[in-house]
Amino acid sequence: MITSTHLSEQFDAHGFLRDHWQRKPLLLRNAMPRQALLDPEALAGLACESEVESRLIIGNLENGWRLQHGPFSEADFNALPDSDWTLLVQDMDKWLPGFATLLDHFRFLPDWRIDDAMVSYAVEGGSVGPHTDSYDVFLLQMRGRREWRVMHQAQPDPELSDNGELRIMRDFHADETWLLEPGDILYLPADIPHWGIARGACMTCSIGFRAPSQRELLGAATTWMEEHLQGAERYLDPPLANNPHPAELEPRAFARFKMLLDAATRLSETELHAMFAHLVTEPKPGYEIEATTPALDSATFHTALREHGMLYRHPAARLTYYHDPSDNYKLWVGGEAFPADHEQYDFLGVLAAHASLHFGYLEPWLEAQGNRELLTTLYNRGIYAFQA
Repeated sequence: MITSTHLSEQFDAHGFLRDHWQRKPLLLRNAMPRQALLDPEALAGLACESEVESRLIIGNLENGWRLQHGPFSEADFNALPDSDWTLLVQDMDKWLPGFATLLDHFRFLPDWRIDDAMVSYAVEGGSVGPHTDSYDVFLLQMRGRREWRVMHQAQPDPELSDNGELRIMRDFHADETWLLEPGDILYLPADIPHWGIARGACMTCSIGFRAPSQRELLGAATTWMEEHLQGAERYLDPPLANNPHPAELEPRAFARFKMLLDAATRLSETELHAMFAHLVTEPKPGYEIEATTPALDSATFHTALREHGMLYRHPAARLTYYHDPSDNYKLWVGGEAFPADHEQYDFLGVLAAHASLHFGYLEPWLEAQGNRELLTTLYNRGIYAFQA
Protein backbone atom coordinates (compact mmCIF):
# COMPACT_ATOMS: atom_id res chain seq x y z
CA MET A 1 0.00 0.00 0.00
CA ILE A 2 1.20 3.52 -0.80
CA THR A 3 1.14 5.93 2.12
CA SER A 4 1.70 9.67 2.25
CA THR A 5 5.21 10.96 2.94
CA HIS A 6 6.94 14.24 3.53
CA LEU A 7 10.46 15.46 3.94
CA SER A 8 11.47 16.24 7.48
CA GLU A 9 10.55 19.71 8.68
CA GLN A 10 14.20 20.09 9.64
CA PHE A 11 15.29 19.80 6.01
CA ASP A 12 16.76 23.12 4.83
CA ALA A 13 16.22 23.23 1.05
CA HIS A 14 18.06 26.54 0.69
CA GLY A 15 21.10 25.29 2.60
CA PHE A 16 21.07 22.02 0.66
CA LEU A 17 21.05 23.80 -2.71
CA ARG A 18 23.81 26.14 -1.57
CA ASP A 19 26.15 23.59 -0.01
CA HIS A 20 25.44 20.15 -1.47
CA TRP A 21 23.47 20.12 -4.73
CA GLN A 22 25.85 18.93 -7.48
CA ARG A 23 28.74 19.42 -5.03
CA LYS A 24 28.96 16.69 -2.40
CA PRO A 25 26.95 13.84 -0.83
CA LEU A 26 24.63 14.36 2.10
CA LEU A 27 23.04 11.84 4.46
CA LEU A 28 19.60 12.85 5.77
CA ARG A 29 18.49 10.81 8.76
CA ASN A 30 14.75 10.34 9.32
CA ALA A 31 13.92 12.37 6.22
CA MET A 32 10.72 10.38 5.69
CA PRO A 33 8.35 8.59 8.09
CA ARG A 34 9.51 5.07 8.89
CA GLN A 35 6.90 3.15 6.93
CA ALA A 36 6.88 0.96 3.86
CA LEU A 37 5.59 2.52 0.65
CA LEU A 38 5.32 -0.74 -1.28
CA ASP A 39 5.56 -4.44 -0.46
CA PRO A 40 8.00 -6.76 -2.28
CA GLU A 41 5.22 -8.93 -3.69
CA ALA A 42 3.62 -5.96 -5.47
CA LEU A 43 7.02 -4.95 -6.87
CA ALA A 44 7.60 -8.47 -8.19
CA GLY A 45 4.14 -8.40 -9.75
CA LEU A 46 5.00 -5.23 -11.67
CA ALA A 47 8.23 -6.84 -12.86
CA CYS A 48 6.15 -9.58 -14.49
CA GLU A 49 4.33 -7.05 -16.72
CA SER A 50 5.65 -6.70 -20.27
CA GLU A 51 5.25 -2.92 -20.41
CA VAL A 52 7.24 -2.36 -17.19
CA GLU A 53 11.03 -1.99 -17.41
CA SER A 54 12.68 -4.30 -14.88
CA ARG A 55 16.01 -6.00 -14.25
CA LEU A 56 17.51 -8.69 -12.05
CA ILE A 57 21.17 -8.43 -11.05
CA ILE A 58 22.64 -11.55 -9.49
CA GLY A 59 26.11 -12.00 -8.02
CA ASN A 60 28.79 -10.41 -5.88
CA LEU A 61 32.33 -9.04 -5.99
CA GLU A 62 33.97 -12.46 -5.75
CA ASN A 63 31.96 -14.20 -8.49
CA GLY A 64 30.96 -11.24 -10.63
CA TRP A 65 27.50 -10.02 -11.55
CA ARG A 66 25.09 -11.00 -14.31
CA LEU A 67 22.12 -9.08 -15.62
CA GLN A 68 18.69 -10.32 -16.70
CA HIS A 69 15.97 -8.15 -18.25
CA GLY A 70 12.26 -8.53 -17.52
CA PRO A 71 9.45 -9.27 -17.83
CA PHE A 72 9.90 -12.09 -15.33
CA SER A 73 7.76 -15.02 -14.24
CA GLU A 74 7.01 -16.60 -10.89
CA ALA A 75 9.37 -19.40 -11.87
CA ASP A 76 12.19 -16.88 -12.36
CA PHE A 77 11.78 -15.63 -8.81
CA ASN A 78 11.47 -19.15 -7.37
CA ALA A 79 14.80 -20.06 -8.98
CA LEU A 80 16.72 -17.23 -7.33
CA PRO A 81 19.38 -18.00 -4.70
CA ASP A 82 18.94 -17.13 -1.03
CA SER A 83 21.33 -14.18 -1.24
CA ASP A 84 23.18 -11.80 -3.58
CA TRP A 85 20.43 -10.63 -5.93
CA THR A 86 18.58 -7.39 -6.62
CA LEU A 87 15.34 -6.64 -8.48
CA LEU A 88 15.04 -3.15 -10.02
CA VAL A 89 11.84 -1.64 -11.44
CA GLN A 90 11.97 1.67 -13.32
CA ASP A 91 9.44 4.49 -13.55
CA MET A 92 7.41 3.60 -10.48
CA ASP A 93 5.89 7.08 -10.67
CA LYS A 94 4.28 6.08 -13.98
CA TRP A 95 2.65 2.96 -12.51
CA LEU A 96 1.65 3.85 -8.95
CA PRO A 97 0.20 7.29 -8.13
CA GLY A 98 1.79 7.31 -4.68
CA PHE A 99 5.25 7.49 -6.19
CA ALA A 100 4.27 10.48 -8.30
CA THR A 101 3.20 12.12 -5.04
CA LEU A 102 6.57 11.19 -3.55
CA LEU A 103 8.30 13.16 -6.30
CA ASP A 104 6.37 16.28 -5.25
CA HIS A 105 8.53 16.48 -2.14
CA PHE A 106 11.57 17.19 -4.31
CA ARG A 107 10.03 20.17 -6.11
CA PHE A 108 12.53 22.56 -4.59
CA LEU A 109 14.33 21.47 -7.79
CA PRO A 110 13.08 22.23 -11.34
CA ASP A 111 10.31 19.87 -12.48
CA TRP A 112 11.97 19.15 -15.83
CA ARG A 113 15.05 17.76 -14.11
CA ILE A 114 13.11 14.89 -12.49
CA ASP A 115 13.57 11.65 -14.43
CA ASP A 116 11.87 8.87 -12.48
CA ALA A 117 11.52 6.94 -9.25
CA MET A 118 13.16 3.50 -9.44
CA VAL A 119 12.64 0.90 -6.72
CA SER A 120 15.07 -1.88 -5.93
CA TYR A 121 14.41 -4.87 -3.70
CA ALA A 122 17.42 -6.88 -2.56
CA VAL A 123 18.14 -9.82 -0.28
CA GLU A 124 21.23 -10.20 1.90
CA GLY A 125 24.33 -9.17 -0.06
CA GLY A 126 22.28 -7.96 -3.02
CA SER A 127 24.04 -5.25 -4.99
CA VAL A 128 24.56 -3.82 -8.46
CA GLY A 129 28.28 -3.36 -7.78
CA PRO A 130 30.39 -0.22 -7.44
CA HIS A 131 29.44 2.28 -10.14
CA THR A 132 28.71 5.89 -11.01
CA ASP A 133 25.52 7.47 -12.33
CA SER A 134 25.30 10.28 -14.87
CA TYR A 135 22.58 11.97 -12.84
CA ASP A 136 21.95 13.30 -9.33
CA VAL A 137 20.05 10.87 -7.15
CA PHE A 138 18.26 10.72 -3.80
CA LEU A 139 18.32 7.22 -2.31
CA LEU A 140 15.36 6.73 0.03
CA GLN A 141 15.53 3.67 2.27
CA MET A 142 12.00 2.20 2.36
CA ARG A 143 12.46 -1.17 4.06
CA GLY A 144 15.29 -2.91 5.87
CA ARG A 145 18.87 -1.65 5.83
CA ARG A 146 21.35 -0.98 3.06
CA GLU A 147 25.03 -0.15 3.44
CA TRP A 148 26.35 2.56 1.13
CA ARG A 149 30.05 2.89 0.40
CA VAL A 150 30.92 6.21 -1.21
CA MET A 151 33.98 7.85 -2.74
CA HIS A 152 34.29 11.62 -2.32
CA GLN A 153 35.87 12.45 -5.67
CA ALA A 154 33.65 12.48 -8.77
CA GLN A 155 34.79 10.24 -11.62
CA PRO A 156 33.01 11.12 -14.88
CA ASP A 157 34.83 8.41 -16.84
CA PRO A 158 35.94 5.61 -14.50
CA GLU A 159 37.75 2.50 -15.66
CA LEU A 160 35.18 -0.28 -15.99
CA SER A 161 35.26 -4.04 -15.62
CA ASP A 162 34.70 -6.32 -18.59
CA ASN A 163 30.95 -6.41 -17.86
CA GLY A 164 30.21 -3.22 -19.79
CA GLU A 165 26.42 -3.49 -19.61
CA LEU A 166 26.46 -3.06 -15.83
CA ARG A 167 29.24 -0.41 -15.88
CA ILE A 168 30.89 -1.81 -12.75
CA MET A 169 34.02 0.09 -11.70
CA ARG A 170 37.29 -1.79 -11.78
CA ASP A 171 38.94 0.24 -9.00
CA PHE A 172 36.80 1.33 -6.04
CA HIS A 173 37.97 2.46 -2.61
CA ALA A 174 35.34 3.88 -0.28
CA ASP A 175 36.09 7.10 1.57
CA GLU A 176 32.96 6.82 3.72
CA THR A 177 30.40 4.18 4.62
CA TRP A 178 26.83 4.73 5.84
CA LEU A 179 24.18 2.26 6.96
CA LEU A 180 20.73 3.55 5.99
CA GLU A 181 17.63 2.72 8.02
CA PRO A 182 14.00 3.11 6.86
CA GLY A 183 13.24 6.80 6.32
CA ASP A 184 16.86 7.81 5.71
CA ILE A 185 17.88 9.49 2.44
CA LEU A 186 21.34 9.65 0.88
CA TYR A 187 21.90 12.32 -1.77
CA LEU A 188 24.65 11.67 -4.33
CA PRO A 189 25.75 14.11 -7.06
CA ALA A 190 26.33 12.79 -10.57
CA ASP A 191 29.56 10.83 -11.16
CA ILE A 192 30.18 10.13 -7.45
CA PRO A 193 31.24 6.44 -7.17
CA HIS A 194 29.01 4.45 -4.82
CA TRP A 195 28.21 0.89 -3.89
CA GLY A 196 25.04 -0.19 -2.09
CA ILE A 197 24.90 -3.59 -0.37
CA ALA A 198 21.76 -5.05 1.24
CA ARG A 199 22.16 -5.98 4.90
CA GLY A 200 19.23 -8.34 5.03
CA ALA A 201 16.17 -7.98 2.80
CA CYS A 202 15.63 -4.33 1.96
CA MET A 203 13.96 -1.93 -0.45
CA THR A 204 15.29 1.40 -1.73
CA CYS A 205 13.70 4.09 -3.91
CA SER A 206 16.08 6.02 -6.18
CA ILE A 207 14.80 9.41 -7.30
CA GLY A 208 16.92 10.39 -10.32
CA PHE A 209 17.45 13.84 -11.82
CA ARG A 210 18.52 13.97 -15.46
CA ALA A 211 21.08 16.41 -16.83
CA PRO A 212 21.43 16.37 -20.63
CA SER A 213 25.00 15.99 -21.89
CA GLN A 214 26.44 18.03 -24.74
CA ARG A 215 26.06 14.92 -26.93
CA GLU A 216 22.36 14.66 -26.06
CA LEU A 217 21.79 18.37 -26.64
CA LEU A 218 23.51 18.20 -30.00
CA GLY A 219 21.43 15.18 -31.02
CA ALA A 220 18.24 16.91 -29.93
CA ALA A 221 19.21 20.08 -31.79
CA THR A 222 19.96 18.15 -34.97
CA THR A 223 16.66 16.28 -34.82
CA TRP A 224 14.73 19.44 -34.09
CA MET A 225 16.36 21.38 -36.94
CA GLU A 226 15.71 18.57 -39.41
CA GLU A 227 12.01 18.67 -38.50
CA HIS A 228 11.45 22.41 -38.20
CA LEU A 229 13.93 24.30 -40.40
CA GLN A 230 13.60 24.60 -44.14
CA GLY A 231 17.32 24.45 -45.00
CA ALA A 232 16.61 24.71 -48.74
CA GLU A 233 19.64 26.82 -49.65
CA ARG A 234 22.33 24.81 -51.43
CA TYR A 235 26.07 25.16 -51.72
CA LEU A 236 27.23 27.56 -54.46
CA ASP A 237 30.76 27.59 -55.80
CA PRO A 238 32.90 30.71 -55.57
CA PRO A 239 33.94 32.12 -58.97
CA LEU A 240 35.82 29.26 -60.66
CA ALA A 241 38.73 29.18 -63.11
CA ASN A 242 40.55 26.29 -64.73
CA ASN A 243 42.26 24.53 -61.80
CA PRO A 244 45.30 22.31 -62.42
CA HIS A 245 44.67 20.65 -58.99
CA PRO A 246 41.01 19.54 -59.00
CA ALA A 247 41.45 17.28 -55.95
CA GLU A 248 42.52 20.17 -53.75
CA LEU A 249 40.02 21.54 -51.24
CA GLU A 250 40.34 25.26 -51.84
CA PRO A 251 40.12 27.72 -48.93
CA ARG A 252 37.37 29.63 -50.78
CA ALA A 253 35.27 26.45 -51.10
CA PHE A 254 35.73 25.69 -47.42
CA ALA A 255 34.66 29.26 -46.56
CA ARG A 256 31.45 28.80 -48.62
CA PHE A 257 30.76 25.49 -46.83
CA LYS A 258 31.26 27.11 -43.42
CA MET A 259 28.98 30.01 -44.34
CA LEU A 260 26.21 27.62 -45.45
CA LEU A 261 26.51 25.54 -42.26
CA ASP A 262 26.58 28.63 -40.03
CA ALA A 263 23.40 29.91 -41.65
CA ALA A 264 21.64 26.55 -41.20
CA THR A 265 22.52 26.23 -37.50
CA ARG A 266 22.05 29.86 -36.45
CA LEU A 267 19.00 29.60 -34.19
CA SER A 268 17.13 32.53 -32.71
CA GLU A 269 16.34 32.74 -29.00
CA THR A 270 12.75 31.82 -29.85
CA GLU A 271 13.86 28.70 -31.73
CA LEU A 272 16.23 27.72 -28.92
CA HIS A 273 13.43 28.06 -26.37
CA ALA A 274 11.24 25.77 -28.47
CA MET A 275 14.01 23.23 -29.04
CA PHE A 276 14.86 23.05 -25.34
CA ALA A 277 11.21 22.79 -24.28
CA HIS A 278 10.67 20.00 -26.80
CA LEU A 279 13.69 18.12 -25.41
CA VAL A 280 12.69 18.32 -21.75
CA THR A 281 9.01 17.44 -22.26
CA GLU A 282 9.10 14.68 -24.87
CA PRO A 283 7.96 11.41 -23.29
CA LYS A 284 10.38 8.66 -22.41
CA PRO A 285 10.51 5.84 -24.99
CA GLY A 286 7.67 3.42 -24.41
CA TYR A 287 5.49 6.00 -22.65
CA GLU A 288 3.80 7.71 -25.58
CA ILE A 289 0.46 9.30 -24.70
CA GLU A 290 -2.53 8.25 -26.81
CA ALA A 291 -5.34 10.62 -27.74
CA THR A 292 -8.67 10.28 -25.94
CA THR A 293 -11.58 8.87 -27.95
CA PRO A 294 -14.13 10.10 -28.56
CA ALA A 295 -12.93 13.70 -28.56
CA LEU A 296 -15.13 16.21 -26.76
CA ASP A 297 -16.03 19.76 -27.66
CA SER A 298 -15.47 22.48 -25.07
CA ALA A 299 -19.04 22.56 -23.74
CA THR A 300 -19.31 18.77 -23.42
CA PHE A 301 -15.93 18.57 -21.73
CA HIS A 302 -16.89 21.28 -19.24
CA THR A 303 -20.10 19.43 -18.33
CA ALA A 304 -18.26 16.12 -17.96
CA LEU A 305 -15.61 17.73 -15.77
CA ARG A 306 -18.30 19.15 -13.48
CA GLU A 307 -19.89 15.69 -13.19
CA HIS A 308 -16.64 13.85 -12.50
CA GLY A 309 -15.26 16.54 -10.21
CA MET A 310 -11.58 15.74 -10.77
CA LEU A 311 -9.06 15.84 -13.59
CA TYR A 312 -5.83 13.81 -13.52
CA ARG A 313 -2.69 14.42 -15.57
CA HIS A 314 -1.25 11.42 -17.42
CA PRO A 315 1.64 10.06 -15.30
CA ALA A 316 4.02 10.10 -18.29
CA ALA A 317 3.24 13.71 -19.25
CA ARG A 318 6.15 16.10 -18.86
CA LEU A 319 5.14 19.73 -18.78
CA THR A 320 6.76 23.16 -18.86
CA TYR A 321 5.76 26.67 -19.91
CA TYR A 322 7.44 29.97 -20.73
CA HIS A 323 7.24 33.45 -22.21
CA ASP A 324 9.97 33.78 -24.87
CA PRO A 325 11.80 36.86 -26.25
CA SER A 326 9.42 37.04 -29.22
CA ASP A 327 6.50 37.53 -26.83
CA ASN A 328 5.17 34.01 -27.37
CA TYR A 329 3.41 32.28 -24.49
CA LYS A 330 3.71 28.50 -24.73
CA LEU A 331 2.72 25.43 -22.80
CA TRP A 332 4.76 22.38 -23.79
CA VAL A 333 3.53 18.88 -22.99
CA GLY A 334 4.87 15.63 -24.40
CA GLY A 335 7.20 17.43 -26.81
CA GLU A 336 4.32 19.43 -28.30
CA ALA A 337 3.66 23.18 -28.04
CA PHE A 338 0.28 24.64 -27.13
CA PRO A 339 0.14 28.41 -27.80
CA ALA A 340 -1.44 30.70 -25.24
CA ASP A 341 -1.60 34.43 -24.59
CA HIS A 342 -0.44 36.65 -21.74
CA GLU A 343 -3.83 36.48 -19.99
CA GLN A 344 -3.49 32.69 -19.78
CA TYR A 345 0.03 32.68 -18.34
CA ASP A 346 -1.08 32.24 -14.72
CA PHE A 347 -3.36 29.41 -15.82
CA LEU A 348 -0.38 27.65 -17.40
CA GLY A 349 1.30 27.86 -14.01
CA VAL A 350 -1.75 26.24 -12.41
CA LEU A 351 -1.61 23.33 -14.86
CA ALA A 352 2.12 22.91 -14.27
CA ALA A 353 1.84 23.00 -10.49
CA HIS A 354 -0.77 20.26 -10.01
CA ALA A 355 -0.98 16.69 -11.29
CA SER A 356 -4.62 16.51 -10.19
CA LEU A 357 -7.16 19.34 -10.37
CA HIS A 358 -10.52 19.71 -8.61
CA PHE A 359 -13.37 21.23 -10.58
CA GLY A 360 -14.15 23.69 -7.80
CA TYR A 361 -10.59 25.00 -8.00
CA LEU A 362 -10.63 25.11 -11.79
CA GLU A 363 -14.05 26.67 -12.21
CA PRO A 364 -12.99 30.35 -11.87
CA TRP A 365 -10.16 29.77 -14.36
CA LEU A 366 -12.53 28.14 -16.83
CA GLU A 367 -14.66 31.24 -17.06
CA ALA A 368 -12.13 32.36 -19.69
CA GLN A 369 -12.93 30.76 -23.05
CA GLY A 370 -9.24 30.39 -23.95
CA ASN A 371 -8.58 28.37 -20.80
CA ARG A 372 -11.59 26.11 -21.42
CA GLU A 373 -10.47 25.45 -24.99
CA LEU A 374 -6.88 24.78 -23.95
CA LEU A 375 -7.88 22.31 -21.25
CA THR A 376 -10.31 20.61 -23.65
CA THR A 377 -7.50 20.22 -26.19
CA LEU A 378 -5.20 18.73 -23.55
CA TYR A 379 -7.94 16.29 -22.52
CA ASN A 380 -8.50 15.22 -26.12
CA ARG A 381 -4.75 14.68 -26.58
CA GLY A 382 -4.76 12.31 -23.61
CA ILE A 383 -2.80 14.60 -21.31
CA TYR A 384 -5.66 14.65 -18.80
CA ALA A 385 -8.33 12.12 -17.85
CA PHE A 386 -11.28 12.00 -15.45
CA GLN A 387 -9.86 8.97 -13.66
CA ALA A 388 -6.34 8.40 -12.35
